[in-house]
Amino acid sequence: MTRPLCSAFREAAPAGTVADSAELELTLRDAAERGGRAWPGVRVDELTFARFLGERVPGDVAPSLALGELRIEELYLCCACLAGSKAAVAELDRRFISDSARALGRFGQSPESRDEALQLAREKLLSGTPPKLAQYSGKGALGGFIRVVVVRTALNTQRSEKRHVPRDDDLLATRIAEDSADPELQVMKAQYADTLAQAVAGAFRRLTSEQRNLLRLYVIDQLSLAELGKLHAVDASTISRWLTKVRTRLLEEAQSELLERHALRPSECASVMRLVRSDLHLSIARLLQTEPAGTVEV
Repeated sequence: MTRPLCSAFREAAPAGTVADSAELELTLRDAAERGGRAWPGVRVDELTFARFLGERVPGDVAPSLALGELRIEELYLCCACLAGSKAAVAELDRRFISDSARALGRFGQSPESRDEALQLAREKLLSGTPPKLAQYSGKGALGGFIRVVVVRTALNTQRSEKRHVPRDDDLLATRIAEDSADPELQVMKAQYADTLAQAVAGAFRRLTSEQRNLLRLYVIDQLSLAELGKLHAVDASTISRWLTKVRTRLLEEAQSELLERHALRPSECASVMRLVRSDLHLSIARLLQTEPAGTVEV
């Protein structure tokens, strides 16, 4: 039996994905119908949408299960925008891009600055090379994804005027002076360099998109606790608790990676965890710099 949606999905899915079943064909058809119902007046060819979804599923998870974790309706709107639908672009403007102006307003920007940032962000989302909207994975809220693009665009326009200085409120760093001069620590760094990098990278991947975005704004964009509080409509102490929670989770996940995947003995794990704690801020900064900003969602 011919299953055209499965075929289109498989064309874009990771190599080796098993994507040819009556169940998946129905799932893909239902996804297209759900998208159409969510956005009256916006239409996407079913085969085009099936390929779009295929690009966003991992190769090691059953397609039907992977699709169940995605925000289908929001992906449908993105697919339509990228396909050139004027109706879809109008919905994106109305429901998401314009709404992000409130986030910029919390930073005290003038209406003119907000308008400029929104226009630049809109161009990045829809006309970039490639369009930033194509990086939306469907795993987080589209509104949060767009808000991140808008805020980071606004920050980038200010960067030439704002000289960053070392911060004194770093909740991620554990810079113990004696560690840097400890010969034993330096030997361990050389011995466990690859293991350390893999453990922290594994821990980083286990963070939620919301947690990674918070880290990006804090570590890379260097927003203060107060600025992050304004962006998320909470006070600075709440942001401090969120960052402390992220740091704790990173350390716990890194330890799990060391014990489970690298089979270190408890004594070895304790030594490597000392390294993780001492270099956590730099490790996270490197990971954030190598991850496309647009993939981070809130």
